[in-house]
Amino acid sequence: MSRATAVCSQINTATSGEVGFCGMVGSSPEIREVYSLVKRIAPHYTSVLVTGETGSGKELVARALHNLSPVS
Repeated sequence: MSRATAVCSQINTATSGEVGFCGMVGSSPEIREVYSLVKRIAPHYTSVLVTGETGSGKELVARALHNLSPVS
């Protein structure tokens, strides 16, 4: 099991137990693209600006990026 999978499993278990990725829930093509971007970006030492409307889950994306980064 990779570190990313282990961290996300812990986060998903700690939340409502819904199927998702690092606390984010959804299976639409758009949210799967977000999951893919987080997995690709997180291992790199880089700054990321997460934008979106109020209530769109920016903090969940930021938390996933942090938890999966080599810095955490």
